[in-house]
Amino acid sequence: MFLVPAESVDENTLDPRWAKFQGCLRALDGTYIDVHVPSVDKGRYRNRKGHCSVNVLGVCNYYLRDNGYPNCEGFLTPYKGVRYHLSEWSSRQPQTYQEYFNMKHTRVRNVIERAFGLLKMRWAILRSPSWYLIKTTNKIIVACCLLHKYIRREMVVDPLEGG
Repeated sequence: MFLVPAESVDENTLDPRWAKFQGCLRALDGTYIDVHVPSVDKGRYRNRKGHCSVNVLGVCNYYLRDNGYPNCEGFLTPYKGVRYHLSEWSSRQPQTYQEYFNMKHTRVRNVIERAFGLLKMRWAILRSPSWYLIKTTNKIIVACCLLHKYIRREMVVDPLEGG
């Protein structure tokens, strides 16, 4: 339903964010949308943080993922045990090629996290646990994603981004 033709980063790209990721296709990450479910189903919906939620997987721009996913053929995760998060890069430059890669990776992959932030900012129903049946909740999530995608495509300036 959300599939689009895959276009890899061109080797001649002028965008410095993507220049080091030639051939990559998409950024992939997930976000939790909290839900209320019957007691009998709580085990199926309990996430690693202990909340009952639906895990929404998002793909946006390039197949780069964080360390929550395994590094395997077709997917690119950062080096483990090396600085990664944007907050870690404010005071000094990378010292090794692994740090350089992780710095570039986090800046590119941050696109999907911003997209989830805008999605939840736009649709208040996604910010608190839903009391609807899980089937209805899933349809609401899909509807919000589709409307969000439509708005992003049609609006020249998105007011949520302060532009």
